[in-house]
Amino acid sequence: MTHQGKAVSPMARDPMLPRLFRIETMKRELSDTVTMTLKPEDGGSFPFKPGQFNMLYGFGVGEVPISISGDPAEPSVLCHTIRAVGKVSSALAALKPLQNKVTLIASGGIRSGLDMAKAVVLGAGLCGVAAPFLEPAQESADAVRAVIRRFRREFTTALFLLGCRTVAGLRGNARLLAAPPA
Repeated sequence: MTHQGKAVSPMARDPMLPRLFRIETMKRELSDTVTMTLKPEDGGSFPFKPGQFNMLYGFGVGEVPISISGDPAEPSVLCHTIRAVGKVSSALAALKPLQNKVTLIASGGIRSGLDMAKAVVLGAGLCGVAAPFLEPAQESADAVRAVIRRFRREFTTALFLLGCRTVAGLRGNARLLAAPPA
């Protein structure tokens, strides 16, 4: 699928499917306003129209609708300009200075140990998983344990293949990103 001649990720076809985005930049515009630039990890685009918004979530604080402030002609970059006027927008605007002091939890779309490894490279300290356990949970406890073993095997295989001995070596490891942050 394409949008204005550019490839659109298969996940972009269904707006209800979660997608992984990386914070590229956090630019301070005013003392209480920042612009957050996000890039989709799948390399696809995020077609949008003027006036469209996303629900942005600050873990443990809440979620808030934030208008997309980027250029619809450039769907490979997603920008949100956030003014710190409430507790959620203030938490989002303060995200970068707190990135080493908070635990980021990746959830929604985690379907394998490889997905977990990707989330950890992007900075997640924990991964929440539900969907892969629903069907096995209806079968038996052994079926659930088998899924846990599969996740562990996939995650440890990813660690090995990426040359990391520990999870700490994986978390936020900029050399593992396609384009390390500046």
